[in-house]
Amino acid sequence: MTVDLMCLREIGWTKWDPIELLRNRESWVGQRFQDEYDHYLVHVADRVVAGDDDNSLVSYLVAIERDNMGLGSTESSKQRAAATVSAIRNYLVGETEGAAKVYDDLKRVVEDAMPGWRVVVPEPRTALPRPRKEDSLASTNEALKAKWFGQGADGDAAEAAEPSHQVIVEPVGGGGPGRKTIIVRDGKIIGMQG
Repeated sequence: MTVDLMCLREIGWTKWDPIELLRNRESWVGQRFQDEYDHYLVHVADRVVAGDDDNSLVSYLVAIERDNMGLGSTESSKQRAAATVSAIRNYLVGETEGAAKVYDDLKRVVEDAMPGWRVVVPEPRTALPRPRKEDSLASTNEALKAKWFGQGADGDAAEAAEPSHQVIVEPVGGGGPGRKTIIVRDGKIIGMQG
């Protein structure tokens, strides 16, 4: 799943902004502080994908505000955190629906090109690893950005290219040569293994 960092930032700045950096400003875009909340927003997105419930994510954001930022917690803290988690979940649901369409397209391409074979397993989707205690916030944030947004350590986006996808196929009637891994890019099979 590809997540647009700018979309996460828009959610963070419009729904959460616990230290009110945006106060009296028109926009966060291009501001020197625009990445202030990235780590927290990416963490919430990761945990949504991993299946965490909204209450635990709201508690996480409230704890960040109270403990890490030293702002205490109020009913407003909880409301802003809940709005942020809800907006991130809604955004990711839209992305998941997009991923389902990609999978359907992959299945059609592969099964049309390989009569007698069926797609059985899509490319695995995994949650991001939890940071280790010895990892610094900066290195953890860089790893998360690289995983989610294709950005290197310098923050530049990786070269935009159509991603390749893997699917597992097997003969429709069973038996035969067994499962194969098919690699698809730009609507074409570019490789096969197995």
